[in-house]
Amino acid sequence: MLPELLLSLRSKSSDIARKSGLLHEQIAIHYREKRCRSHWISHRQKCQNLIIEALKSTPQKNRVLILGSGLFHEIPLKKLSDEFKEVIAVDIVHLPQARSLAKSLPNITLIEQDLTQWLYKIKEKPISKAGCQSSLSITTRPQKSFRKFT
Repeated sequence: MLPELLLSLRSKSSDIARKSGLLHEQIAIHYREKRCRSHWISHRQKCQNLIIEALKSTPQKNRVLILGSGLFHEIPLKKLSDEFKEVIAVDIVHLPQARSLAKSLPNITLIEQDLTQWLYKIKEKPISKAGCQSSLSITTRPQKSFRKFT
């Protein structure tokens, strides 16, 4: 519990990521992966091999966008960095471990953004229990922290 608390205090994240529990979830995944590494290694390797195999048929290697990059467990980040001019990783939370890994590679850009915009909608207009049964329209609009790429 103490390591998780210390990691939470060291982690940079938006207020909405903290309040929604998504920072806590990333930390839980990080420590679960450490405890269960031997059970997850096969899955991680299969995911990384699939991405590496897909690279072989990718003709242009200017920019790659990773949506939901998390802790890069399943992402062969070094290989992507070597293959592409620019690697952009987007997730609502990037823990210090992910930041450190990205910082070690010159062409990695981290963007923290709620891609669904769901959390921002809830923040603007909380949903009551009765409201869960009715429809909710969600407008997606880029937040100030979101960069558009061309």
